[in-house]
Amino acid sequence: MACNEASEKAHSMASVEILRTRTGLALDLDEMASDVAASLGEHQPTDVGAGGFCIGDDYHCLGRSGEWIRTPVSVASALGSIARRSTHRQAGKIWVPETAMPDVLELSKSGGAVTADRQLGKYLSFANSERVARLQPKGLKATLDEAQIEGFSWLADLHDQGISGILADEMGLGKTMQIIAHLQNLKEEGKLKRAMIGVPSGAVDHWMREFAQFAPDLEVLAWEGTQRAKMAPILDTMDVVVTTHKIMTIDHETFRKLDWTVLAVDEAQDGKNPESELALASALMPADQKIPVTGTPVENSLVDLHTLITIAAPGLLGRLAHFKREISDKVRKDDEEAEMILAGLHRVVAPFMKHRTQQSAGLSIPAPNVMRIDMPFAADADVYQAVRDRAQAMLKDRSGSIFQLITMLRQTAADYRLLDPNMEGRESTKTAWIADRVASEIAEGRKVLLFSTWTTHLDVLNRAMVTRGVDPSIISRIDGDKTRREKRWAEEDFKEGRVHILEMTMRAGGRALNLPEADTVILGVPWWNPSVMRQAAYRAVRRGQTKTIDVLIPLMADSIEMRLMEIQDRKSQISHSILRPASGYGGLTRRELENMIYEA
Repeated sequence: MACNEASEKAHSMASVEILRTRTGLALDLDEMASDVAASLGEHQPTDVGAGGFCIGDDYHCLGRSGEWIRTPVSVASALGSIARRSTHRQAGKIWVPETAMPDVLELSKSGGAVTADRQLGKYLSFANSERVARLQPKGLKATLDEAQIEGFSWLADLHDQGISGILADEMGLGKTMQIIAHLQNLKEEGKLKRAMIGVPSGAVDHWMREFAQFAPDLEVLAWEGTQRAKMAPILDTMDVVVTTHKIMTIDHETFRKLDWTVLAVDEAQDGKNPESELALASALMPADQKIPVTGTPVENSLVDLHTLITIAAPGLLGRLAHFKREISDKVRKDDEEAEMILAGLHRVVAPFMKHRTQQSAGLSIPAPNVMRIDMPFAADADVYQAVRDRAQAMLKDRSGSIFQLITMLRQTAADYRLLDPNMEGRESTKTAWIADRVASEIAEGRKVLLFSTWTTHLDVLNRAMVTRGVDPSIISRIDGDKTRREKRWAEEDFKEGRVHILEMTMRAGGRALNLPEADTVILGVPWWNPSVMRQAAYRAVRRGQTKTIDVLIPLMADSIEMRLMEIQDRKSQISHSILRPASGYGGLTRRELENMIYEA
């Protein structure tokens, strides 16, 4: 039949109805959709072996009725891909696993007439809708930049369609401000019953100050302390309740008695374990919209992402067991299909996760100058070798926890005296280098953020700096033992120039701090999770900054530090953007952990 005859008798719309099942998705294809899929078999529409042919952007094939069918190539491609994934077929119906969701989304975007159950229908509708740029709320006492307007508008669009999403912008883009703008907008539109902000314990004051400064019209309550039950009578009169992750889990029964318009969970990666109390409390909270807020949606493995998406968009990524087997494990093992799997995962997740880097958002913040300094052991070489031999022997004998052995080697690389506080001896190579560098920085009038994993290491570094003539009065510290007030004082002292060196542990100092006054950041011990290291370094890389920050990472050559960084570099090359797992211990196999010790 001639091409123009085919066009005259063509139909143009394939129809598919989708239902969720316990094992995946059930698709009911109309006759046209079924015929298109059957004509393709194992082929793409453009393949020679396909049962039809392409003219321009259309695919033509002969239907069972004898009439020619014409449908967009993109629709035909999606139908064929879905059919090839089928696990069962019967009378126009096909059953596919949850990993076929990228093709379902592609089908709905390409013009196929797709109907689905209520929740899945919402997801597909939002994924295919246009975003609306909004004016910032009148009562917001700040001027949002273009990226923040886009993020706040996205949150508002999500809310208007009755769904949620992950705010996963890189540090420095103002995620806190976007949340505040969203709540202020809901208040002005009469849509805000009340909102809850769940934050790490050290961040309550930060959020309260931000609300007071930028949204003073909102009634905000800090729900914390041992006497918080006395505030219960006013709980339901508040616009916003700020509380800690821990109290969210402790008082969940109290909170569940109220209706919440928004639940925003700051540093949501703290609940990345799907069985964690924070993840469960977030999932069970009766809120119209749930917004996990994190700059690192994937810390250990893609399971982290599944947990956060399950809070924001339940069911979008299917069952955890299937996701682990068919997606996370294959990507972690660098399966030959890994890149294709990640590309499909990105297509599904992207509409429901707002992720911009400082560069993609167009911010003129100078990128930090990150330098790895490789240094050989000096007088402490024999000590490290002895500890390495001991760790390898213990590993063979199964006489020590693998994580304890890794920590032992990491501490020895940092300063062998960390293994025994009473041990006397010369400074380690790394301690001497860091102390010399900090003293030099201070002599040049620069300000330094100094990070380590352990407070005992910070103690050692502190003594070494003082012996080099650094005035102890210009040194302060933030660690897990400090009260919130003490942390705030240390931050203010550094900002206002009374302190020039701020020592911090990775966990205590890596969040809820804005310290662009720093000139140099030294990551004294490489943390096993690169995303945590990045968070620490970016305390100094903030909005409004004009200078280039030096980020120094001293590493001991031929040590576990080098092995660890090599593994992390390899793992970090899995895919693009935030779908690239920044693997820590949680993303490594036991074999990889053992090899790290044997090769340390």
